[in-house]
Amino acid sequence: MELESRADGCVLRFSQRELRLPARVLTAVEFVTTREMFAVQDLPDCIDAAGKMTLVRRLVKEGLLQVRPSR
Repeated sequence: MELESRADGCVLRFSQRELRLPARVLTAVEFVTTREMFAVQDLPDCIDAAGKMTLVRRLVKEGLLQVRPSR
């Protein structure tokens, strides 16, 4: 997995895929890529609650994350 910061956003490469994301989510994506498990609300506050859900849904849809039921 590779995360590249650019002036116009960030690029996340994994499993022969490339996702272009806005610069404002860079800190959240760094968080996601360094954790094995986390809760959505644990994401850094660089984005609001709705933005956190949007980011996580996108990363699940793209195959980077998997949803696990809470205990």
